[in-house]
Amino acid sequence: MNKQLLECIQTDNRKYQLTVTVSPEDFSVALEAAYQLCKPQLEIEGVEKGQVTREQAEEKLGQEFFYPQAAQQCCAQALEEIAKEEQLDTVGYPEITACSTGPEGLKFTALLDRYPEVKLGNYKKIRVHIPEPQVEDSEVDLLIEEYARRAGKESVVYRPAQNGDSVRLDLEATLESGKPVPGGHAEDYVLVLGSKTFLPALEEGIVGMRAGEKRDVPVTFPKEYAAELAGQNATFHVTAKTVFVMEAPQVNEAFAQEYFECDMATLRAGVKESILQDKMDRHRVQVEEQVLSQAAGQMDCMLPESMIQKEMDTLTLDFCERLESQGSTLEQYLEQMKMSEADYDQTARASAVHRLRLDILLKEVAKAENILLDEETLARTAAFLAEQYGATEAAVKEALTPAMLEREALRQAVVDLILGK
Repeated sequence: MNKQLLECIQTDNRKYQLTVTVSPEDFSVALEAAYQLCKPQLEIEGVEKGQVTREQAEEKLGQEFFYPQAAQQCCAQALEEIAKEEQLDTVGYPEITACSTGPEGLKFTALLDRYPEVKLGNYKKIRVHIPEPQVEDSEVDLLIEEYARRAGKESVVYRPAQNGDSVRLDLEATLESGKPVPGGHAEDYVLVLGSKTFLPALEEGIVGMRAGEKRDVPVTFPKEYAAELAGQNATFHVTAKTVFVMEAPQVNEAFAQEYFECDMATLRAGVKESILQDKMDRHRVQVEEQVLSQAAGQMDCMLPESMIQKEMDTLTLDFCERLESQGSTLEQYLEQMKMSEADYDQTARASAVHRLRLDILLKEVAKAENILLDEETLARTAAFLAEQYGATEAAVKEALTPAMLEREALRQAVVDLILGK
C-alpha cells in the first residue's frame, strides 16, 4: 500500500498518535472493493437490484454508504504496515480520531495502545506443593471390574424388560402434527433401562415390554428441551426386538489369562501402573498451571482495554467456529447453558485477561532469561505432545500452527526454569 506516516507521537498514557495518508489510487481501489461488496444489496428506483453502478450509488446514496467500509479497510492495512515498518510495539484495536478524504487521498489520525509496561515478580522462588498421587488397591479393583463388564456377553431373557436390562429396539417418533421428530428414528438401538439415556417417560414406557412386542409411548418434551421441541407432545412407536442382560466373566486367574494373557498379579501391576501414569500426568498439569498462575499473579502489568477486547473477540471467534463444526451456534449454546450475553462476556473477559497475562509472562521471562527456541527444542516439544496424546509427531505438527508449537515450547521452558529442572 502507498501510504505515508506524517506524524508519530508517544502520548503520556502509553499510546501512539499516528497521522497517516493513503494515496488516492489505493483509496480508490478500496472504494471499488467496498462497492463490489455492497452492490448485490444496492437499490435505486428505476434500476434493477444488483445492477446499480458505482457512479449511481455515489450520486443517489451518497459517499457515506460504502466509503466508511473502504476507509476502515485502508486505515487497518496502513496501520498494520506502518507498525511493522516502524517497529512500533502496538496492541489491541486502533481508535480513529479523525478521518477525511480529498485530492490527496485518505488522511486519518489514530490512537494505538502500546505494549504494556511489565514488572516481573520473584518467579524463581515460586514453589507448588501438591502431594504426589498414590493408587489404592480399591481403584485397581474397580478398573479390573470395569474391564470385566466390557468383556460381558449378552444373555437373552424371556420375560418382561425391567430396570437394569438391555433392550434392542427400533424407534420412530412423531409429533401431534404427524411430523417426524428430528433425530427420533433409530434401528437396533440398545438401551439400558434405568440409564437415563432417554426421556424418563420414554424409558418408563419401555419397561415391561417383551421381545417382539410393539408399543406406542406418549411423551411431552420438557420446556428446557431444544427450542424446536420444547413443550411439545409426541408419540414414540417402539418395537422391542430383544431383551437381554450382560453377563460379565468372573475376575480370577482364568479371566486374566483369557483376556490379557497373563496372571492376575501381572494384570494388577499393569493396571496400577496405568492408573498411576494417568494420575501423574494430571499432577504435572496441575503443578504447571499453579506455577504459571502464581507467576502471572505476581506480575505487575496493566492491560489496555483494547487489548482485552481484541483477545475476547479472538476467543469468541474460535469458540463460534468450534460450535459451528458441531452444528450449533453461540445463541443456541447460551440458551442451552441458560447464560445471558452479559454472563458470557464476563466469562470471556476473564479468559482473555488470563491468557494475555500468561502470554506476557512467557514473553517477559524468555526475554529476561534469554530463552531461545531452536529447532531441537521445538522437535522435543512436538515429541512430548505426541507421547501425551498418543499421536505421531507428524500429526502434532499438522494440528498445531508454528506459533502454537512455539508457545507450548516456551511454556514448557518457562515452567522448567521456575521449577529448576
